[in-house]
Amino acid sequence: MTTMINQPVFKIQVLCCLLTCLLTVSADKPVTAQQMEPVRNAGYDIKYLVPANWVHIRQAHKLAILSTYVNPEETIFFLVGKFKDDSNQLTPEQALQELLTDFGVSQNKFIPTRYNRIRFMQTSGRGIKDGQSVHFDAMAAKHRGNIILLYVYATSDAYLNNLELIEKIAHSMAPYNGRK
Repeated sequence: MTTMINQPVFKIQVLCCLLTCLLTVSADKPVTAQQMEPVRNAGYDIKYLVPANWVHIRQAHKLAILSTYVNPEETIFFLVGKFKDDSNQLTPEQALQELLTDFGVSQNKFIPTRYNRIRFMQTSGRGIKDGQSVHFDAMAAKHRGNIILLYVYATSDAYLNNLELIEKIAHSMAPYNGRK
């Protein structure tokens, strides 16, 4: 026996079900592309994307000035920094090695990579930050006379559940030419 489905009613039921699912998505799910916000950082001569609901904090570190973005659950941290003073004379590899020290990692493999016309040295792995085990991805580049460092670190669950988002943020790094 063939059952006839009332297509308009069926479509409405499917749409209602999808809407309900979307409204009940947990905070551990990746942020959608519509929620990404472009950041134009003229001081660093770069631009990139971050989720619109992440908190932005500016920090001064002994080696760099950092723009930090934190997800609402405080489980993912994205940092973009420009080295200052004598630290700006470091190579990208040396900048990454300084960062790895902060994660308790003594040696790690660096891989040359390129995103949007910027040549980076990149590394990733696991380390310890503030006494907690974290996953990290980090990149450094000599860009327009400055050493630029960007890195993401997250708890294991947040990292694994948001890997696509983390990669999207890192791969969005591009030169900023002072115009929109």
